[in-house]
Amino acid sequence: MVNPSKKFIGAETLKSYNPSTEHRRKERDAEKKKNKAERKVTREQALLKKNPVAIKEELDKLEALGKENCAAAESVVFRLLLSFCSFGD
Repeated sequence: MVNPSKKFIGAETLKSYNPSTEHRRKERDAEKKKNKAERKVTREQALLKKNPVAIKEELDKLEALGKENCAAAESVVFRLLLSFCSFGD
């Protein structure tokens, strides 16, 4: 049963009706944004730690296939070249 002393507040206004709840929500959103940036940096560092020698060997092997006019191999080589170039940055 609905409390007659309280007026119905729409779902949109109920979310921001309580100032303390609004403040906590903003803090939580800011923390999520910060954590997202930290996870992105961690992922990029993990990619840098992968063995570039093995990637280079695979790249050379696929380039040899690309010379045989294999379109699929050329697209894979291109993607690997893009990922390999990011190791130097």
